[in-house]
Amino acid sequence: MRGWRLALAGMCWACAIGSRATLAPATILWGCLTAGASIRRGQGTARGGGFLVAALVVVPILMGCLALGWYNAERFGSPLEFGHRN
Repeated sequence: MRGWRLALAGMCWACAIGSRATLAPATILWGCLTAGASIRRGQGTARGGGFLVAALVVVPILMGCLALGWYNAERFGSPLEFGHRN
């Protein structure tokens, strides 16, 4: 799979977590499975290229989670608070 498609998938998964926090476990699972498949295939031309390709999926997800945590901390006082009240 081409690198830009993997990066786009990672960004879309990060947006999914941002819109519905309950999707985080499934999204992280799919991201890890995709990254693992890239590493096993050894995609990329250089040694360790599979890890670089895997980073294209994982880094956008992590950046999205960090941005969401920062936003929640600024708005609600805790990175794990999403503003839902009982």
